[in-house]
Amino acid sequence: MPWTRFCALLALLLGHACGVGSKAQVNDEPPSDADAGTAVLDASASGGSGRPELRLQLREDFDNTNLIDSTSGAIVDVNRGAATLPVQRILAAERDAIEATQIDDDIELNGLVQASAFTLSDGATFHAPDSVELRIAGPVRIAGVLTAGSGGITIMAEGSIEVPGLIRSSGPVLLAIAHEDSQIAVTGRVETWPEHPNRASDIRLIGRGAASIAGSVVAYALNGQQGGEIAIETYGRISIESPVGRVMTAAQPGGTPGSVRLTSDFAVEFGPDTAMSDLATTDTEFAAQAVSGGAIEILAPTVVFGERSRLGPPFDAEHSGTSVHVIAPDVLVVGAEATIAGGAGTIGGGIRAEAGRVVLEAAARMEGGFGKTLGGSMRIMAAKRLELGRDASLHGGSAACGGGGEVEIVSETMVADTNAVVEGGDGDRAESDECRPGSGSRGGDVTVTVVSASGIDSALSAGHGEEPGRVFQLGPPTSPLNEPDLGNRTQGWIESRVFDRGASAVGLVPRLVDSRFERPLDTSIEVLLSGSPDPEGPFDTWVDALSAQLDPTRNGRYFRYRVSLRGRSFDAPVLDAFAIDLAPND
Repeated sequence: MPWTRFCALLALLLGHACGVGSKAQVNDEPPSDADAGTAVLDASASGGSGRPELRLQLREDFDNTNLIDSTSGAIVDVNRGAATLPVQRILAAERDAIEATQIDDDIELNGLVQASAFTLSDGATFHAPDSVELRIAGPVRIAGVLTAGSGGITIMAEGSIEVPGLIRSSGPVLLAIAHEDSQIAVTGRVETWPEHPNRASDIRLIGRGAASIAGSVVAYALNGQQGGEIAIETYGRISIESPVGRVMTAAQPGGTPGSVRLTSDFAVEFGPDTAMSDLATTDTEFAAQAVSGGAIEILAPTVVFGERSRLGPPFDAEHSGTSVHVIAPDVLVVGAEATIAGGAGTIGGGIRAEAGRVVLEAAARMEGGFGKTLGGSMRIMAAKRLELGRDASLHGGSAACGGGGEVEIVSETMVADTNAVVEGGDGDRAESDECRPGSGSRGGDVTVTVVSASGIDSALSAGHGEEPGRVFQLGPPTSPLNEPDLGNRTQGWIESRVFDRGASAVGLVPRLVDSRFERPLDTSIEVLLSGSPDPEGPFDTWVDALSAQLDPTRNGRYFRYRVSLRGRSFDAPVLDAFAIDLAPND
């Protein structure tokens, strides 16, 4: 990337990776373009003095890695001359390049299809023996049947993607929307059925817009197969609509289910009466067979389970029960009479909720899964407040031939209304014919660590068993409680080698003189500078050069820069170049 050079350029020799800097030396020839991305001394005539005025300038344009000592997470693209982060690209077609496509009959086709809009009409079929990729500049509507082989189905659209019909694939399925005002709306079915025992077929619904599931999204696995995973990741709201919205993985006996992950930068909401893990309404042979769901993870600032909704995977005789993990930095709301339950299995599935606030409305219930050998645990971390409404309950999972699941609560404030219950899971009492004689186990403990509480004394109860569990009410948490981090941001950094601006420049305040970057919404770039009087450091005080507040680096002779980048799932900042005058004369 070319830069305007002054009449003479003096190269600053770089320090080694061990951190030792060296004094600037004069270079007889101006550096070539291959030397771009180095620190240089610009020599220009001073007004009337007849003596050259030395100006030390650090400039980085990422055309090479001459200045760079280390990186983590970031990408230095020397071909492009830029620093950025890895992101999922959504490649829709050019809007004005191609006409709209509507398919009203049956068609068989592999490969790439590009159009300004795409419709597969009701009653029509589109079959790709291997794979198909749709890149659409506008909206997509799949009202018919779209199927593919092991290569899978990819649909990337600038507009919304509507699926009132059926998408079924032996390979992976990807539906992606590029625009923030668009939506993925599934009122029909999206399914994967893997053909190869060792090849999972995942389903991904992603994009900058929202997602609404009023039909079913299911990744299946047959006997002996590894099931695919399901990931729905959007900037906008994810809503599972009542009463038949389903997002789940399932496996026949001998198969292994994949996991489900719902991630939104805004909210995840389950409508009233939603039963997300119930296969009874899906049109498959699985409805009459034993099935199992994989782990479920839900991440969004706000997570809401509507009234009478249920998240409770079925029994799995071969595996540990499904675990449920919810992270909601703002609030987790479990509506009236709603249930969140871990899956039943050899070991009951655990429930883990981390949130700013956790609210269980009247008669809401959260419960660890039933286990053959150990009940599922229940762990709640509410940074600000845990509220249990009238008749609401938190339970550890019970066990047939083992210990009851424990309950652990950590919160700033805990409030329990009338008849609210917090109870450890029940252990076996060695009374069942299935259990080994004398194997009776204890009930689950209840441990509550809060700063302040109201109404909880009568609510707390240890689990029953051959030996009862215990209740522990502890004092304030030993460390401050903070809202959890969703962890859905991409981030990385680049750090330079050590360089020496010379003794004569000590006392001068460096100044940012140029920067070129692209910064999409809700992404960030920091160019940080750290100075030290010693080439070995420490370099532990970093100042943001883009803020132009570099006075703390005044007394440094030796310097390093650090570029810190923070992006989103589908957008990343791009830093093309920057320049810092290390010895300004004004």
